[in-house]
Parts: sequence; structure tokens; C-alpha cells
Amino acid sequence: MNYSIDYKAFSSIFAVPTDVVEKYIRVCSGTALKVLLCILANPKETVTTARLSGELGFPPDDIDEALEYWRKTGILAVSNPLSLEKQAVYHQERLASAAPKVLKVTTKKNMSIQEINQLSQTDPNIGALVNECQSIMGRTLSPSEIEVLCSLYTYAGLSPEYILLVVMYCVSKEKNSLRYIEKVAYSMLEKEIDTYEKAEQFLAESSGRETNEGAVKAAFGIYERRLTSQEKKFVDTWFNTYRFDIPLIKLAYERTIDNIGKLSFPYINSILSSWHEKGISSPKEASAEASLGLKGSKGGKNSGFQNSSIDMDELQYHITHGKSPLK
Repeated sequence: MNYSIDYKAFSSIFAVPTDVVEKYIRVCSGTALKVLLCILANPKETVTTARLSGELGFPPDDIDEALEYWRKTGILAVSNPLSLEKQAVYHQERLASAAPKVLKVTTKKNMSIQEINQLSQTDPNIGALVNECQSIMGRTLSPSEIEVLCSLYTYAGLSPEYILLVVMYCVSKEKNSLRYIEKVAYSMLEKEIDTYEKAEQFLAESSGRETNEGAVKAAFGIYERRLTSQEKKFVDTWFNTYRFDIPLIKLAYERTIDNIGKLSFPYINSILSSWHEKGISSPKEASAEASLGLKGSKGGKNSGFQNSSIDMDELQYHITHGKSPLK
């Protein structure tokens, strides 16, 4: 079925620049297009964020981003007495105040809309990267977000597969900001994780650490705070150095509560360190050791540790004085 415009339905018309249709309509957001049409339909009205926000019903930040998009294309001119360079710096600072701070590295470069459009016409990877990223994130990317992707691809030299791997990792953590994704990518590059294979291994290890930390928090009843950096080191040692599983770690936690009446990572670590040195690797073996300690003692507080290699007096000193016996 073919369609044509019925000009009888129009009391007036306005012109739309040819460049908008030919160059930008494929990559501009719906908000940006509506903002431009509203401006073109009312050429005598002063272009302000407040007016456009009121007429279109979009948040002021979305209007500002759309105006900046059209400024970069050259469709809109800036009438503010500040220079274009200062206007760009002001706009970037406003965006940064509402988003996670971006790690600044020498390989990062801001890209203009013209550059992105020119590259997308010659490099099909750009369009495919944007489309796949939108599919993973379940939403349409804004022009500034597309700029982040293109900068990672062109100036940081990351492959589309690498970028999408980082995107999937961040989305799995419910971090859907391209600024956050950019920060993670550049942080990985600073660690010389510069190939897909290295990225896959690094992110798999990161996911494993997060899973282990979550399991420990659940076992210890920690729900309202994050683990400290020192506590994370303990957890990493228990899982990756000692190769213990969560049932044994939880048993050490229960022994700690029984003996000192509170959660203490250093105390738990000393118990687990002792078991590691003795080759104990299961709750059954740990219980057997405790039974032997009970049989060889006359009872009393902490009697289960009488024959253990754990020095309870030394351990209590470490806990009282805030020192860590991490080995």
C-alpha cells in the first residue's frame, strides 16, 4: 500500500533541512527529532529548555541533550556569549554531575555526530554494535551513549565482541549506564586486559568473586552493607587459596559466634587458617577435630579448641586491638 500526504489537512507548513533526513534521522533519538520539529514549527519563538520541556513534556535534561546533539551537527547555532568550547565543557559537566564519574585516560576522545555518521557509512560494525547493545540493554541509546560506544571502538581500539562482553557483564549487575560501562572498560585497559580472551577470563573471575562474597554475606547474615576491602581479601583467601566451600566457612562462623558472641572476620580467618594447615577440608573433618579436642580436655570455655593449633589468647588479642591475623 502506498501513502501520500493530504495537504488539505495542513493550515501551514515548515521546512525541514535536507541534512536532517539524509544524515541524521537514522541515528538521532526520538526526543531529538521532536525537539527539532518543535523548533522548526515555531521559528519566531526563543529556544529555551523550559519552553521545550513544557510543550513536549520531556525532562529538562533530555531537552538539553537533544539541543546539544543538534548543536554538534551544525543544525543549531549557539547564541549564548560563551564560546562554543566553553558551552561544550559546561554541557559535559552537567552530564557528569548526574552520572558516575568517568575515568579519564589518554586514549579516550569525544566524537562529533558528523564523525559517527561518516564512520557508520563505511564501517558496518558501528551500526551492528549499536543495535546489539540496544538489544542487550532493552532500550534505545541516546546520542551521547552512542558516542561512548563509538569512542570505545575507534579510539580505544576495542573489538565489538570485547565491548559487548563488558556490556553484558555490567547489565548482569544491573548497571545499565554507558558511563559506568565505559569506566569498567577503561579500567580493564589500564590493567592491560586488552584482548577478548583476557577480558573473558577477567570478568569470569570477577563474577566468581562477587558470587563468593554474596554467599558469605548470606551465610553471615550481612544484608545492609558491603564488605570492606579487608573482608573481601579474607573471602578471596578462603575460596581461592584454601579452596574451602561455603558449608565449612559457615561452620567457622558458627564457632566464632559460639565463642565470642559476635561476627569477626579475623577470628573466622584464624579458624579457617588452622584447618587449612591441618588439611581439614570439610565440616565432617572439622567436627571430628573438635570431638578429639573435647575428649582430651576437662571441659570449660573453648574446650573444643584445647588440642587445636589456634592460640585463643593470641587470637583474642588480635581482635581486641583491631589487628588482622590474615596470613
